[in-house]
Amino acid sequence: MNYEQIQALKPDLIIMRDSYGKAAYQALSKIAPTIAFNVNKEEVAILAIATALGVPEG
Repeated sequence: MNYEQIQALKPDLIIMRDSYGKAAYQALSKIAPTIAFNVNKEEVAILAIATALGVPEG
């Protein structure tokens, strides 16, 4: 992962797979708020992303 390129994009939110690990999460969290999710648990991932984006349940 090229953190400099990601930082240059100035993201408001970073959504990543949890398989990248804690070090990647910590590095990305320094750039912008970051959400890590398990792609094998689709419903949980979608709910986590919706919550982060402020989409109401329903």
